[in-house]
Amino acid sequence: MLPLKQYQNIDKVRSCPRTTDYDPNIFNNMGHNTNGTVDTPFVYWGSQFTGNIANNFQGGYGLNSYFYSDTKGIGQPDPEAYATEASVLHPTQTPVFADCVWNDGGDSLTPNDSGPYNTSPGSPDYYQQSSKQTGLARFCVARHGSAPGNVKSWSPGGTPPGSINVAFYDTHIETVKIANLWNLPWNRDWKAPSRAQLILNWQSPGP
Repeated sequence: MLPLKQYQNIDKVRSCPRTTDYDPNIFNNMGHNTNGTVDTPFVYWGSQFTGNIANNFQGGYGLNSYFYSDTKGIGQPDPEAYATEASVLHPTQTPVFADCVWNDGGDSLTPNDSGPYNTSPGSPDYYQQSSKQTGLARFCVARHGSAPGNVKSWSPGGTPPGSINVAFYDTHIETVKIANLWNLPWNRDWKAPSRAQLILNWQSPGP
């Protein structure tokens, strides 16, 4: 992500319009990383405040981790990573950037990733989720769609409301329902889950 930071000086490009950046005084004194929510950006603090956008920044979008050259820090691309242009077999369906509560999805995304949760067992939280959660859940932040906002419950067996904006490999941008995120090919080996598994993912309280 660091090579891209020099291009993020334009605030309207860096952050989702649904979010409001922290006031400079608050941001400069925050002192720690902070996950985003529906209407606040994430803050990457680094080891200390330097005023350099390569070290301290806030934003609203995250990278699909399988576009890193070394997703898990093992010194080489994962077999399922999009390491070359030729490895992207479905460019119109492959997500690159999207609304997110952090700057990426962590070191692994799977079709069985649970939906987001916060602190209440059994209560999904698509507004503000646990900072410990990684994977696809980080992209499940209900900023758009017919019911954006503090989404925590819906009818049993139903689909979670809300959507996010996704930038795909072929450069088009599309609003995707949160319920459909598990069906996108986040890596080369992705196999969309069954309907039964999707329901479990949507309602999961997490660990």
